[in-house]
Amino acid sequence: MKHLLRAMGAAMLAALLLSACSTPQEQTEPSAPQTTQATQAATGATEESATEAEELLALPRDLGSGLTLQAVLPFSGPNVDADGAESDQLATIIVQNNGGMAVGAADITLTCEDGAELRFRVTDLPVGGSCYAFELNSAQYTGENRVCAASAEVEPDGSLSVDYRVSVMVQDGGLVLVNMTEDTLHNVTVRYRTDTGGTYFGGLSYMATVEELAPGASQTVLAAECYMGLPSVIAVSADES
Repeated sequence: MKHLLRAMGAAMLAALLLSACSTPQEQTEPSAPQTTQATQAATGATEESATEAEELLALPRDLGSGLTLQAVLPFSGPNVDADGAESDQLATIIVQNNGGMAVGAADITLTCEDGAELRFRVTDLPVGGSCYAFELNSAQYTGENRVCAASAEVEPDGSLSVDYRVSVMVQDGGLVLVNMTEDTLHNVTVRYRTDTGGTYFGGLSYMATVEELAPGASQTVLAAECYMGLPSVIAVSADES
């Protein structure tokens, strides 16, 4: 069943990427009409409107602290950033961390031409990482109601790191944590995301904690949230006894 879900997820992601990369069809250039003062004025107004439209749709957009909005598009599939329910034309963004520090949390708001607001949240995005984030209220986005503004509150986090006293291996869709020391470790916490082959699926990271891990002992975290891909470790921490 897990393999089937992942295969379905890969197909949906391929469709999502195709949508993000699609371009309008080329149009045959019409013959030039005779120029008059009226047509010159109309042409000027058209060019001005086209310029305004380009500004509305200009991407990428800097959201601050190195976080960049790469794309806004619809996606049909599970909203893993809300209740996981299947959604049609779900408002989706692609964001990338181009800064020098991991993004601990970011609340992103897009405002559309009619005043509607689309809200997204991103947590634990490493330097250089990118993710698909989904609208928190499962709002739709068809592209007709264009986005005209974007804002974000971004909190960088320099504390995300991997504690190498704990070895983490991906096995059967889960994470196996192994205490590599001769001491008992407490509150072994792993933060992870769903990796789809370069881009994380979902704006949110996940966290699991093992209260106690004896020397040389191992314990498996199921990582069931990562059914659209494979779990990828973002950070590991632990307290000594």
